[in-house]
Amino acid sequence: MLEIKLLGHHRSIVRGEGAANGGRLQPVAASLLAYLVLQRERPQPRDVVAAAFWGELSTAEARRRLNTALWRLRRAIEPAHVARGTYLLVEPTGAMSFNGRSDARVDVARFEAAVTPALGPGRVSAADAERLKGAVGLYVGDLLEGAYGDWVIMERERLRELHLRALARLLTWHRSTGDLDTAITFGRAILHTDPLREDVHRAMIEMHAEAGRRTQALGQYEVCRRLLSHELGVDPLPETTAAAARIASGAPVAWIPGEEHAVRLLGQLQRAETELRGLADVLGRAAEELRALTRRAPPGGEPVR
Repeated sequence: MLEIKLLGHHRSIVRGEGAANGGRLQPVAASLLAYLVLQRERPQPRDVVAAAFWGELSTAEARRRLNTALWRLRRAIEPAHVARGTYLLVEPTGAMSFNGRSDARVDVARFEAAVTPALGPGRVSAADAERLKGAVGLYVGDLLEGAYGDWVIMERERLRELHLRALARLLTWHRSTGDLDTAITFGRAILHTDPLREDVHRAMIEMHAEAGRRTQALGQYEVCRRLLSHELGVDPLPETTAAAARIASGAPVAWIPGEEHAVRLLGQLQRAETELRGLADVLGRAAEELRALTRRAPPGGEPVR
C-alpha cells in the first residue's frame, strides 16, 4: 500500500511497500502525480499534460520532459516487483491517469472525501464536526507548497478555500456547544491564512467577551481595525464597531446561533436600502428632466402634454 502526501512544503512523499528513493519523490514527479490524482481518474492526453507543465517549450521538448517525469514517477511508485497499472494507467492512445481504485491513500483525496459531505447546507452535526476535524488534521499545508504553475495555483486555491470553510464550520460548532477556547483556536487558524476576514475577527471579539475576557476582545478589535486600515484603507463594518462598543460599555454579551449571519444580512440590507434611495433620487431627477423636455413645443407644433 502507498501513502501519498501532496499537502505541505516538501511533503510530496510516497511511503509503503514498493516506494523507491527513500520514499521521496522528485519535485517534477510529485507535481505530475498530483496533477493526475486531481483529475479524478479522467485520462489525460499526453499533449494536454505536456502543455500544462511545459507549455512554453516546443512540443517535442515538452513530450521528452513528460516522458522523463513519467518514467521517474513510475520507478518510484511501481518498481520492478509492482505490477504495471497498479497506480498509473496508460491507455493505448498514450492518455494517462491515476488508478483511483488502487490501495493508495492520497491525502488530498482523503481530505476532499472527508470535508465535502460536511460542508453541505444546514447546521453542523456532531458527526459532521468529527469528519471536519479529521479533514483539518490532514491539511498540514497547501497543495505542493513551493510549486508553481497555473494548474497548481488553481487547485491550491480551491483546496485552501475548502480548508477555510471547514475551519469556519468548526468554529461555529464549538461556539454553539459553549467550547469557546476551541472555537477561538479555529478562529486563529482561519486568520493565520486569511487575516482580513472581518467576520472571523468579529466572532473572535464576541467569543473573548463571552468568555469574560473583555480586554482581549477589545484588543482583537484593535488588531482588526489596524489590519483593515493598513491593508485596505477602510474602517471595520458598523456591526463590528457596534460589537466592540457594546463590550467597551460593559453591556452583557450573549451569542445566539445564527445571530452573526442575521447581523450580516441586516447590514447588507441596510447598505442595499441606501443604494436604492440613491438610485431613486437619480431616477427622480431623470424623470423630471424628461418631463421638462416633453413640455417644450417642437418647431411649428403644439407642446407635448
